Amino acid sequence: FRSTKFYRTNICILPFPLCTMVSNELSPAAAAARLRSSSDEADVFERVLSQAVHRIADYIRENDDPNTRAVEYATPEEISKLKSLVIPEDGLGEKGLDGTLEDVLRFAVRTNHPMFFSKLYSGSDAAGCLGELLTAVTNTSNYVFKIAPVYTVMEREIIRALAVTSGFSPETKAPDGLFLPGGSMCNILAMSCARQRAFPHVGADGWRGDEHPVVLTSSHSHYSTSKGAALLGIGRKNVIKVACDEQGRMRPDSLAEELERARTAGKTPFFVNLTAGTTVLGAFDPIRELQSIAAQYNAWVHVDGAWGMSVAFSDIHRHLVDGMENVDSATWNPHKLLGVPLQCSMLLVRDKSALPAAQNVDAAYLFHEDENDDGSSLLADLEIGKKSVQCGRKVDSLKLFCAWRYHGSSGFAARVNHALALASLCAQRAANREGFELVVDAPAMCNVVLFYIPSWMRDVSRGETRDRLLDKVSGAIYDRMFERGNALIDYGGLPSGPSSLRIVFNSPLTSETHVEQVLNEIAAAGESLDAESMRKAARGE
Repeated sequence: FRSTKFYRTNICILPFPLCTMVSNELSPAAAAARLRSSSDEADVFERVLSQAVHRIADYIRENDDPNTRAVEYATPEEISKLKSLVIPEDGLGEKGLDGTLEDVLRFAVRTNHPMFFSKLYSGSDAAGCLGELLTAVTNTSNYVFKIAPVYTVMEREIIRALAVTSGFSPETKAPDGLFLPGGSMCNILAMSCARQRAFPHVGADGWRGDEHPVVLTSSHSHYSTSKGAALLGIGRKNVIKVACDEQGRMRPDSLAEELERARTAGKTPFFVNLTAGTTVLGAFDPIRELQSIAAQYNAWVHVDGAWGMSVAFSDIHRHLVDGMENVDSATWNPHKLLGVPLQCSMLLVRDKSALPAAQNVDAAYLFHEDENDDGSSLLADLEIGKKSVQCGRKVDSLKLFCAWRYHGSSGFAARVNHALALASLCAQRAANREGFELVVDAPAMCNVVLFYIPSWMRDVSRGETRDRLLDKVSGAIYDRMFERGNALIDYGGLPSGPSSLRIVFNSPLTSETHVEQVLNEIAAAGESLDAESMRKAARGE
C-alpha cells in the first residue's frame, strides 16, 4: 500500500484501494452486481416491486372468496422442505424471488382475513405499508437529526400529537417519548425511568444491599412487567400482583392495601403499572382513582395502553382512559387496534428529563450536533439516540404517519367503534346460544372471552372435574380450528380457572355475518371432539 492515498477517520486509517482488492476476490456475478449503476438498480426495483404489488393485490382479493381459509396448515417439517426457502450458494437473481413470494403468501397466516380473530393485531393497511416501503428504501437509523432529518422531526411531532389525543398532555406542554420495538420494551423502559427517579445512583453504582424496591401491577397485567423487573435487577419476586375484580380491573382497595403493606415492611414501592386493555379480558383499570392512591406513596404511575389506548380516538369510548393527564408514562401500540403494520409502539413520558437521565451515555462519535454559545445542543430534542437503549433504530413513525394522513383521526375512530360494536354483538349472540358461556358478559374492549361446552359435557357439575375438562377442551378446539383454517381464534388461561377461548375483533373487513360464522366454527370444532379422549386427557392419561 505504499503508493496509496489514505483517508483518516476517527476510528482507524483505511487504504483507498481496499475495496478494489476485496472486489477482485468476488465472483464475476457478485462483482457485476456491485458495479451496477443507480439506473440499473432502479430498473430492478421497478420490475421486482411491480410484479410483487400485483401478486399481493391478488392475495388480498382472495380473502373475499369463501373458499379462502385464514391459514393453509403445514407442519414445520413441510415448510422447511420448500425449495423456495432454501438459501443458495450463488444468487438466483429475480427469478429466485418468485417462488419465495408464492410460498410465503401461501403458508403465512392471513391476518388480513375477515375470519382472523386470533391476536390483538389484524390486517395490512395499504397506506401503512407504503410508509414501511419508504422506510426500507431510504434505509437509515433514526437516532440523530443529521442522518434522519425527516424521521426525527416526524417522530417528535407524532409523539406530541398522540399525547394530546390520549389526554396525556395538553397542547400547551410538549411531552417526551420514543418509538420502541414493541410494547414490552416500552413498559420496561418506563420502569427504568421510574428506577432512575427513585434510585438515581443505581445506573452508575448498582443496587445497595439495604434497598428493597418493589413493583406493583394487576394480576391480569402483561408479563413484561415481570421481565422488566428481572432485567433491571429488581427481581421477579419483588413484583406484587394486585387483585382484580370480576371484570379484570385492578381494585383500588387492593392497591392501597398492597402499597401500605410494602411500606410497612420497609420496602419502596417505586413503580405502579396500570393497564388500559388487558391482554385476555380487555379490561381497563380505573386510572384516575388508582393514580391518586399511588401518588400518596410517590410511586411512578405507568399505563400499559398497548392494546386499549387507541380508544382515545373514539368519542364513544374515550372515557375508558379517563385520568391519563395525571400519570407519568404510557405505552401505546398503533400496530394493534389502529391496524398500522407491525411493529409500531411508543412510550410517552411526562418529564422530558426522564428518558435521557435513565439512558444517556456519552458517545462523541455519534452525538456531535451543532451547539449554542452555552454549549447546549441546537437539536437536543432530536438527538433521539441519547434517550434510547438502542443505537440502531428502525424508523417506525412513517407508517403511522402515512396511515394517519390517509384515514384521518375520524377514520381511526371509525375503526375503533366498529371493532368494539362487533365484540358487543358477539357477546350478546354467544350468551343466547346453547353451549357458550361468557367469562365477561359485557366486554369493555374488543375481546370476547368464553367457554364452549360440548353437548356431551353439559351435564357435568361445576367443580374441579369440569374445570379440568374445560381446560383440555379449549386447547383442543383451538388446535382443531387452526388445522381447519376457516377461522382463527386464541385460547389461554386467566390468573385462576381453566383455559378459555378468546375472540378478538379488530379487522374493518369483519362483519356481522362473520360473527355468526366464527361462533359456528367454534361449536363445530367442539362437537367434533371425542368425549372419551377429552376425559382421559383431563385425568392426565
